Amino acid sequence: SLALDAASINNPPEQVVRALADVIYAPGVRFIYQDSESDAPMTAIAQRPDSTQFATAEDTVIYLWETQTRERVVTYGAAANEDPATGHTATVNQVLFNEDGSLLLSAADDGRVLIWDVETGEIVRDLEIGIAVNDVVYGGNEDTLVLGLQSGEAVVWDIPQNVPLLVADLTRLPEPVLEEGQTAVVTAIAYHPGQELLAAGYASGRLLIWDVRSDQPIAESKPHEDQINAILFSPDGRYLYSASSDERTLKLSALTGRMVDLYEGHTNEVNDIALSADGNYLLTVSQDRTVIYWEEENGQELTRLWGHTNWVNAVTFSPDGRRALSASQDGTAIEWDLRDGNIVQVFRGHSDWVRAVDISSDDTLAVSGSDDDTLRIWDLQAGRILLPPLTGHEGDVRGVRFALDNTRVVSVSLDGTARVWDSQTGELLATYQPHDGEGMQALDVYDNMALTGADDGTVRLWNLETGELIEELEAHDGSVQDVRFSADGTQILSAATDNTVIHQNLETGDS
Repeated sequence: SLALDAASINNPPEQVVRALADVIYAPGVRFIYQDSESDAPMTAIAQRPDSTQFATAEDTVIYLWETQTRERVVTYGAAANEDPATGHTATVNQVLFNEDGSLLLSAADDGRVLIWDVETGEIVRDLEIGIAVNDVVYGGNEDTLVLGLQSGEAVVWDIPQNVPLLVADLTRLPEPVLEEGQTAVVTAIAYHPGQELLAAGYASGRLLIWDVRSDQPIAESKPHEDQINAILFSPDGRYLYSASSDERTLKLSALTGRMVDLYEGHTNEVNDIALSADGNYLLTVSQDRTVIYWEEENGQELTRLWGHTNWVNAVTFSPDGRRALSASQDGTAIEWDLRDGNIVQVFRGHSDWVRAVDISSDDTLAVSGSDDDTLRIWDLQAGRILLPPLTGHEGDVRGVRFALDNTRVVSVSLDGTARVWDSQTGELLATYQPHDGEGMQALDVYDNMALTGADDGTVRLWNLETGELIEELEAHDGSVQDVRFSADGTQILSAATDNTVIHQNLETGDS
């Protein structure tokens, strides 16, 4: 039986916390490959580190296969086995190689973890856990295992001493299930390249934080009672900020997903959030028609900005952090002086909701996109529209971005086109249909590359100069709602209505 008093151990190492997360969220039974000589489903598979062989589990037996020939070369245990001395006596749920591939671990419903010599097929260690084991991973070194049990517990197990070091009762955690009427749609994503962390917010108010290096979740929480509309990381990656339809903005630990601080003041849904470059200030915008300027450290409301006459949809800081630009369903974009809270200028001209705004990197121009099918380019210094409306789209404009050199603006629309414009003259330089006419709501730009996501679930990378398709990336099964480049342009994220977030490395092709 498990030594439950091990659960009283305080402050386990961070590597143990991360390893526990690996087990908590790891898949269980896997039907990956069908053996033609057996009717039993394959319940687990593992690749040997040198990729020359792989192991599969079927009922109580484990097989080692040659990758090239697909021939069995070693058998561990026996089918329908009843002798514990020779192997497992119940279904094997997981198999795992050690780092050099000399040992094979197996976890089973018989409450045991067996360690096998890969070459000889002999049992090296028999760890009697006492409760059916769903999953097993190494806990940061090869003397420690982390086990996921059918009892709802996760256990850190010391192999040399053959004792548990820590028992976590996962049944006390919030179940990752949806409440009636809620959906699992991903509504917001954020990525921190330095820490290689990915965060996803859901319509249900749940938050998932993912370690990209290990390809495993490290935290799952439900900080909000309603949809998460926007999330972003602090510059150092230690914290997350989330804006929600429950009228609250939260500061959360990026390790646990738990609340650290609360920014409370809006009286309706919070639609967007922005963080200053130095990480000292926050902006939030809401359906209560206000913009609030906050001090990040203590959650103090510094200024409440009034001026919009309808919901405020989006907000961004100017590069120097002294001003803000907000976009509203009242058809206006407003530039604010954050030092005194005064309106610098109101950009009027759209006849329908303003969906997107962006500021040029040299802080001289702004662009807005609207449901009136047009773009407007604004002179921030003069406080006026620089050019006549940029027309050509035949559907709502859902995304606008300045190119790196600020001489061009890129827009995407529900009409299925992406367009490139000269930001000084308003000339239409190019029109592309990278998604075969499918409506587009997602856009990001890095250097001379544009990333677009469409309603058909596709994500495409293309050259801004030539319009040439560089790559069609892994597709979603639902409409793509957001796409992002990492800060160095080597990785991308996409979120869609199929409840998924896909992270892809452009250099390696891994996803």
